[in-house]
Parts: sequence; C-alpha cells; structure tokens
Amino acid sequence: MKTTQHTAIRKRLLCAALVVTMLLLSACSAKTDGKTAPGAADAAAPVTTDATSATAAAEDGQLPTLSTQAIPDESPEDLVPSPTEATLPTETAEKAESIVSGSCGKDLSWTLNTQTGLLTVEGSGEMDDYDSNSYYSMAPWFNFSESCRDAVKSVSLPEGLTHVGEDAFARCESLTSVTIPDGVASIGDGAFSFCSDLKSVTLPDSLTHIGDYAFSFCSALTGLKLPDSLTCIGDYAFNECEALTELTIPAAVTEIGEYAFCRCIALERIEVVSDNPNYSSVDGVLFDKAQTELLTYPCARKAERYTVPNGVTKLASGSFANGSAVKTVLLPDSLTSIGYCAFSNCFGLESIAIPNGVVKIEEATFSHCSSLSDVTIGSGVKKIRESAFNSCTSLKSIVIPDNVIDLSDRVFESCSGLESVTIGDGVTYLGEYLFWDCKALEDVTIGSGVTAIISKAFLGCSALKSLRIPENVTDIQAWAFDDCLRLRTIYGKAGSAAQAYAEENGLAFVAE
Repeated sequence: MKTTQHTAIRKRLLCAALVVTMLLLSACSAKTDGKTAPGAADAAAPVTTDATSATAAAEDGQLPTLSTQAIPDESPEDLVPSPTEATLPTETAEKAESIVSGSCGKDLSWTLNTQTGLLTVEGSGEMDDYDSNSYYSMAPWFNFSESCRDAVKSVSLPEGLTHVGEDAFARCESLTSVTIPDGVASIGDGAFSFCSDLKSVTLPDSLTHIGDYAFSFCSALTGLKLPDSLTCIGDYAFNECEALTELTIPAAVTEIGEYAFCRCIALERIEVVSDNPNYSSVDGVLFDKAQTELLTYPCARKAERYTVPNGVTKLASGSFANGSAVKTVLLPDSLTSIGYCAFSNCFGLESIAIPNGVVKIEEATFSHCSSLSDVTIGSGVKKIRESAFNSCTSLKSIVIPDNVIDLSDRVFESCSGLESVTIGDGVTYLGEYLFWDCKALEDVTIGSGVTAIISKAFLGCSALKSLRIPENVTDIQAWAFDDCLRLRTIYGKAGSAAQAYAEENGLAFVAE
C-alpha cells in the first residue's frame, strides 16, 4: 500500500514540475517589443513553491499552489552567453596557468611559459646554484613540467647576470642554442650538462670560469669559440661533446682540468694561442708550456702512429683515452709517470712498451684496449694498479717482470684471449679477481715470492687444467679457483698449503 501511495506522490510532483516549466516557456514566448503580451502577466514571472507545502499538497492528491515574481526584461537569447563570452574565462585560465614564475637569485626573477618552453630571466647578479640529482634542490622551473627534459626549450638571460648557476639548465634536452650575455663571469658546475640537443653556445668576453662538467654530454655542440677572457676550464667541462671538431685555447687560460675534453670523439685538433704562458700545442696535441706533460691527444686525430716527444715526463690522466685511429704509441725514455685511464678505450692500439723510468701503471691505464696484443713492462715498474689491463681481449700472453711487487685486483679481468701468464718473483700476492673471466687461460707460472692467493683470483678461468703453486704460498683463500671447471691437478711441495687446498677441494695433488 505504501509503495503505491509513494508512486502516486512522485507522479504528482513530476506533474507540478512540468507545469512550472510550461509557465516559464509561456512567459518567454509572450514578450514582444520589450512588453509583456496581454494575458501573460502571470505567466511572465518565475514560479516558486515551498518544498514542504508542495510535498504536503502532493500527499493530499493536489498540485502545489504556485506563486510568481517578476523576471528581467530579457529574451531567451539574452540569457545564453555568446561563444566568445563562454570561452573567454577558460582561455584566460589556460593562459594564466601557462605562465609560472619565481626567483632564482637575490636580485633575479624568472618566468616560464610552459606552453612554449621559453624561460626568461630578469634582474642582475648571481644566479642560485642547484643540484639536478636532487628533487628538492633542482632548478625551480623544472617543477612545472612532467619531464624536466622538455620544460625549457629556449632561454633569455639578462645583461645584468654575472653567474650561471650550477646545474641550472642540466638535462634541458630540448634546448638547442643559448647566448650567455656580456657580464657573466662564471658558468657553474654542470650548468648545461646533458643538454643533448644543444648545438650552439655563444660565450661573452667577460667569461673567466667554466665549471666542472659545465657542458658535459652536450653531444650536439659544435663550433665553440672560447673567449679571450677565459682563465679556467674545469674537470670534464666538455666531456663527451661528441660533435666538437676543434678548439683553440685562449692566451689567458691558466688552468685546464682533468678529462676536460674526454670522449670528444670528433675532436681532431686543439690549438693554443702562442702567447699563452701555460699551455702549448704541437701538431694539434695539447701540452703544458714546457712540453714536459702531454695533456690531451685528440680522439679523432687521424695518425696511426705517434711518437711522444723526448723530454715529456708525464702523460696526464685520460690523455690518449678513446683515441680511435692510433695503433702504436712510442713512449720516450724520459717518461716517468702515466696517469689514470691514459689509454683506456683506445680500441685501435696494438702495442705498447712501458719505459724503464715509469714506476707505476695506474688504474685502468689500458682498460678496454681491445686490439692490444703486445705489451712490454719496463724494469722500473713496481706497481700495477686495479684494472690496468681490464678487457684487453686481444692480449694472449704477458710477462710480469721480477721488479713488480704489487699486482692489484682485477688487473687482467675479462682478458678473454689471455692464454699464458708468467708472474715474476717480486710479486707477493695475487689480488682479488686478478684473472676473473680469463676463459682461455691455460698456462700460469707463479713466482716464488707469492705468499697469498686472494679469493676469486682465478674466478671463471674455465680453460685452466693444472697449476703449479710455490711452497712460499701459505694462504689460498676460499673460491680462489671458483668456476675453474677444468682444473684437475695442482703441483706443489708435500705438506704445503697447495696440498691442503687440493685435498679440501677434491683435486689431484702431485708432490714435487
């Protein structure tokens, strides 16, 4: 019964709503020439009703009583906004949302149009430094884009700017050109690093300092002119600027950092203004002024053979790294020092002889020289550091002379073509992962001075079948020969650590 009654009430309410709608439409239709048509006075007013009374009346089976109020003297068309009026608020909102701004220095402000990618900096003084690797410390304009790589497409910098902040435009991958205005004295560390589409940079005559990594990984950068005012080029400043073909070092430059031009694989020449008191160039190769230190051998220099001038005592870190064409480098007797990674990734290098005056072969000096097959180690070398010959896959044999006393970890790691090794009597221990993954290694002679074979020294030497271990070896650590799947026999002195290791690991032992 209740359900039937409720249904009837809902029907009556719907009828009331229909009547209200019809009256409103009649009121609108009855107006002519700005006056209400006869008989339409009552209909020309909006209908209102009290909800409580309407409900009560509906429950009694009657329609609600209607009351009227005057409506404005407007036609239905006047009540509907024009298309322009309807879209204007939305367009204004979108325009407002596309412009974001803030401060980027004590007296500097910035504005970014997020639709066009134009970043405009205004004011004067030093720009703040940022850290692109920290969400909380990155440049503020990166907070208004789903990807910081696309946020900034072009930059306008003010004449009053004196310092471009660290990492300010790092990873702006859509940025193609930038003009640094006159008055800027320094470009901070990493300021334009990883701007992979950046092709053109104009530097001002006021510039004195280019920070570490400032243009690192700007792989499209070409035709860069360093200003006469420049005094300092930081570490890795132009690292992996793969399109640079030549550079000229101005007269005022007093400092060029390590690996400043590392992996500039198209770089053929580096010239130096003749009156520079600190640096010089010989045939496009960069030296210090006295030509006692070779700093950078351009990666794309075309000569297959190069002789380092006599009188050079030092090869700087990374000096020949990534050289693509050079096959043979002749080192002078005057040489005493070879820096870190000096020849790393010289894929064409085939032979090298270390002079007797060199005391140490540094870390990764010849790493990934995949064509290197002939190595002679001089009589003065005492130490061979970590990964010195890592991944020299063409190296088939190596002799470590008696003068070497320190053979560090991973020196011959992944030398997959290495078949024969002779370790001199001066070496006292074989480092961790020393011959890791030398899959072809079959013949190993260990010198009498070795007292310890460190864990994983021969890890993965799957071709090694037998090994002679001197009696002075008192410590053979666990997993020293792990994954040497063909190792069956160890030769050594009865009662020695060699015999104990063989018995513990199920290997045959032959006493000598």
